[in-house]
Amino acid sequence: MKLYLKCCLLLLFAKISYVAVGQSDTTVHLKEDFEFTLYLLGNKLYEDASILLNRYTEYSDSPFFLDTLNYLKGWTFYSKKDLTQAVLFFDFVSSSSVFYPKSVFFSALSSSHLGNYTQAKTKLLSFSDTSHLYDELYAFEMAGLALLERDFASFEQYSSGFSFQNFHLAQQQKELLSIRENFAKQKKKSVWVAGISSAIVPGMGKIYTGHTGEGVSAFLTVGTFAAIAIENGIKAGWTNWKTIVFSSLGFVFYVGNIYGSVSSVKMYNEKFNQRQNYAILYSIHIPLRTIFN
Repeated sequence: MKLYLKCCLLLLFAKISYVAVGQSDTTVHLKEDFEFTLYLLGNKLYEDASILLNRYTEYSDSPFFLDTLNYLKGWTFYSKKDLTQAVLFFDFVSSSSVFYPKSVFFSALSSSHLGNYTQAKTKLLSFSDTSHLYDELYAFEMAGLALLERDFASFEQYSSGFSFQNFHLAQQQKELLSIRENFAKQKKKSVWVAGISSAIVPGMGKIYTGHTGEGVSAFLTVGTFAAIAIENGIKAGWTNWKTIVFSSLGFVFYVGNIYGSVSSVKMYNEKFNQRQNYAILYSIHIPLRTIFN
């Protein structure tokens, strides 16, 4: 981040110096203030950086100032993990700014972390890159977003552009393809199968989702109460209070076993999706940090 920001600031100050002839003092002060902000960010003094950035008012007439200020605010909020505010300021950066490419990609990434996939896609689709320097990175990020949306047709479209030649992207491109294979191999568990199997044999729904110990425990619990109720019913009668109590308890555990099995399937599917989402977000994040370092 430091190297990228320093390079961009040098370009920025070159532009300001060119258009602001006769305003050398302002340019020097601007450079010093922004470099100090960079120092604060580099040392993770995000609150101090936020306070300093909010005090910048004297350079508002500079045609390049607001873009730089919005980028720095966006990056500060991103570093603080305040992603909603980060998106807001990243999106204020205009396409004429040297910070525009990084702002677009990190805005889309932040929106993706927030689960706002439509917003992330809209931002990426609006990206203007006449230099074509970011074509493959764009395709990679769009492919990752397609996986987050489970839009596998779009993923195939964008991943077809993976060259595996860019060392910043190659490993993570392979990772996205591996995640896509996970989705293809994964057989979604059915709540109906879990519920019906547990109704027939208590605990089978839990075993179906891989919780063998819980399944066996549910079977033994329901079976024990059923056995006691039947034995007591035969000996003392079906209207005996002990028979009624054990029958009621057995019924409660029986129903709970069915409900638990259905819930277990839902949790199983949710956890699988969460794991894949974390892997996708991690994969699309890594190249951005290395490319814009």
